[in-house]
This record gives sequence, C-alpha cells and structure tokens, in this order.
Amino acid sequence: MASSSSFVGVCWDKKSSKWQASIGVGGKKRRLGHFVDERMAAARCDAERVAMGKAAKNSTTPDDERMAAARCDAERVAMGKAAKNSTSAEEQAAAVAMAEAACRQPPSSSFVGVSWDKAHRKWKASIGVGGKLRHLGLFDDERMAAARCDAEWVAMGKAAKNSTSAEEQAAAVAMTEAARSQPPSSSFVGVSWDEARHKWVARISVGGKMRFLGYFDDERMAAARCDAEWVAMGKAAKNSTSAEEQAAAVAMVEAARTKPPSSSFVGVGWNKAASKWVARISVGGKARTIGFFRHELQAAVAYDA
Repeated sequence: MASSSSFVGVCWDKKSSKWQASIGVGGKKRRLGHFVDERMAAARCDAERVAMGKAAKNSTTPDDERMAAARCDAERVAMGKAAKNSTSAEEQAAAVAMAEAACRQPPSSSFVGVSWDKAHRKWKASIGVGGKLRHLGLFDDERMAAARCDAEWVAMGKAAKNSTSAEEQAAAVAMTEAARSQPPSSSFVGVSWDEARHKWVARISVGGKMRFLGYFDDERMAAARCDAEWVAMGKAAKNSTSAEEQAAAVAMVEAARTKPPSSSFVGVGWNKAASKWVARISVGGKARTIGFFRHELQAAVAYDA
C-alpha cells in the first residue's frame, strides 16, 4: 500500500494505518474519516463536496460515495452515537464487510524483492543470495523497501532492479541502520516499546498500579488492547481504535497464552526453554544450531549470513 494518493483530499495516516479523507472548508481542514480502501476515502471527499453544492474532484460514483457514508455511519453506531448520513443498517453492514474484506486481502508489490509482512504490517525487503533469502529490513513505505533491495544489489556490484534513485537507496539504508540503534516510540496511550522482546507492550494504570495487557508485533493492536481494557472497565477508549480491532487484540493475547510464537523467517524458530529465537541450518541432513537471539530479526540475519 503506497503512502501517497492520487485522489484529491486523500492521504495516508500512519497512526491509524488507514487512508484519511479531508477537505478544505473556509480555510480550515475538515476531517471526514479514515478508510481501509483508498477509493472509499476519495468517495467520502466527493460526497462532502457534492453536499456543499460543489463539483466532485475524484470521479467516484454515487455508489462509491454512499458506501463511504455508510462506513462512517457504521463506525458512529458502533460507538453508540447516531448515524449522520441516513444510510440503512444493510448498507452499513455491507460497507463494514467491504472494509473487512480489504483487510483480509494482503497487498502485493510490483517491486522486485518486496512483499507484505502480515505479522508486522509492513513492507519486507529481501533478496536471494547464494540460493538463500537475505532479509534487509521492514518498511512503512513500499518504495523505501524497493530502494533497500536496490542498494543491496548495487553494493554487490549488480544492477538495481527497481529503478530507485541513489538518494532513495541511501535513505533506505539509513532507515535500516537507525531502526537497529534507536528504539521506536509510540503516540498511542498505554503503548511503549519493549527492547528486550522487540515488541510493543500494552499497559494501563489501574488503582495506581500498572496492569500488563500483552506484547504485540503491531503497534495499533497494542493500542487496541488498551482500549479494550478501558471499555471493559466502563471507561472511554483513548486511542480511537474500533470495536473490531479491540476484539482482535484481546483474541491475540488469548491465543499467545496457549500457543508458542512462530516465525515467518526461514531457519528461525522459538525455543521455549531458553525463551529466545533460535537460528538453525541443515548441514548434511542434520540440523546445526547457529545461535540463540532475543530478537527474531537477529536470528533471521544470522541465518542468512
């Protein structure tokens, strides 16, 4: 999923991992909602302009615009508020189903060496070296992942395959290096980075004490887990996550309690006794342990080395 849009009034919101729709009204920006589908965000902008007696700018159809309006209504109803767009319950259900279908369909990339990592919800850069897959990093921006692949090929004396510039390649390498040395921070309430586990941790304060709620690969899921706990306590959610996200976050924690973690990287597995990731290779038909690592990516890099 690209981080920029060709539609007027639509941009990518990194915090929510969704497309944001907004238009200018009286010199001020009016936010219209967040959408999984980019075209639905564009349709929401068009619908608002038409309602104001102006011309639509994104060439979306009336059906698109009504589905976008229905998705907004569904979200308001889920929050216990009144719908504002006069859409029916059937339309709202259909709009929610469309959004959920879009979430289940993982994005694909036209760049060589770039794929979507569902567990981390980021673009993964990896190239084949000597018959093995070398992991190069995870990126929010698809083109940066492509640039990281190109940088690696150029460093090996080969031709870049994704037509990214030297400046983009240098920036992608710098991003990877920065990610290794600087722990990330979160803008969500109750969410912080656990360096030892290399995961996002969800915690909230209850009665003056910190209540641990779980570890997550995805920052927004950690935020949703906090929101779910606040809602269960009869309080207001602080991170603006949806009821569906909160339910998914709770389910992830429950599943993690009964199921040991697994890795999407070749040659990497979880060692329960050591509580660490282990990298192994096959030599002569026998498994040889390379080492134990706190971080999954460290094990993946050791396997590819």
